[in-house]
Amino acid sequence: FGNNLIEFSPADYRELVLKNPRPYDVVMVFNVDKNCEHCENFESEYKQVVYSFVQERGVTLEQQKEKLVFFGVIYFKQDKEVQEIFKGHNFVTVPYLAVSTMDPKREAKLEGFFKEEDIWLVSQSEVYDAQKQIDYLNNHLKTDVKMRFTFSQILVKNVLGMLVIAALFSIVNYLYQFLLNQWVWFIIAVSAQVVFTGGLVYSLLNNMPWFKFERNEFGNVVIAEYFMRGQRGQWAGEGYIVSVLVTFTGLVYLYMNNVDKMVVGRSNQRVAVLVCVLSLFILQRMLVAV
Repeated sequence: FGNNLIEFSPADYRELVLKNPRPYDVVMVFNVDKNCEHCENFESEYKQVVYSFVQERGVTLEQQKEKLVFFGVIYFKQDKEVQEIFKGHNFVTVPYLAVSTMDPKREAKLEGFFKEEDIWLVSQSEVYDAQKQIDYLNNHLKTDVKMRFTFSQILVKNVLGMLVIAALFSIVNYLYQFLLNQWVWFIIAVSAQVVFTGGLVYSLLNNMPWFKFERNEFGNVVIAEYFMRGQRGQWAGEGYIVSVLVTFTGLVYLYMNNVDKMVVGRSNQRVAVLVCVLSLFILQRMLVAV
């Protein structure tokens, strides 16, 4: 990615970032440089952001389309001056992504230097990839930068893409006769119906537990709530319960519609239809209760 990410010393930070007025915007990351996997992952994405901005906007006044934007980082260390900067900005954890635009009226002091809306405490549970960071900076800097990739990144992605395609082709060729069986696709379709209508994406994005667990009076962990009482969320298991009930209801209707083809004998067909009707009654009562 080159060396367009500036690691500021405390003195340089006070001189080049805090000092006012300055004819450029600054994007800062406050981070640690070791013993934090989340911090390393975030900074790796941040370097992709820096590369994208530099490739599209340049790094000098002649290259920049509009205004200069510089990207920096300060790592927390056992250094009094560094700790004063973190304390002055009220940064008690990491990583932070902060934006400071040109503002001649701003005072050159740590307290209140960054506006609250220009500070992003990047938690491990949220999306913080390079595209998300670019969108965040475009919104704050009033820019329109697109994601850019290095030649090596493009080469690796293309090679991996071709390898995946080749692997898929080999698998399909090997399983060709097996994949011609319609029951295979029926099972795949039913499984996909259960998984995706059960709220898989919602559960992953929100890191939802299966159910609400509590300890009873004996200290044992028990399920305290299967269905979330609030109106704006659901437990992961709750979604799959409803999904299974809905899917089985549909399968019963499908079976009942084709009972004459699947069951031999009139009497057996009547029994099958009766079982289907009873099953539908039970399933629909369960869905209403849910």
